Amino acid sequence: MPVSDAVKAMQFNARKGAFYILKTLKTAIAAAGKNEEILPEALRVKIAVAEKGPVLKRFWPSARGRASPIQKRTCHIRIVLTDEKKPAKR
Repeated sequence: MPVSDAVKAMQFNARKGAFYILKTLKTAIAAAGKNEEILPEALRVKIAVAEKGPVLKRFWPSARGRASPIQKRTCHIRIVLTDEKKPAKR
């Protein structure tokens, strides 16, 4: 998907995660422009994945001195961009 279409799709998505994906996508576009000197119009989204991250393990106090476990899950968002004009590296 072209980067411009991906940005539009995330801007008008009402889900909570769309904000974080958009933020990561904009960072990837800026990094490609600065490091590789590629114009944003030439970029395409190759892969966009939310992978499992570390889990924070906490406890919630319960009755009679017990504790209920709580797992606060996190994730890593990975976005891979490619240049339309250059062949993809394998």
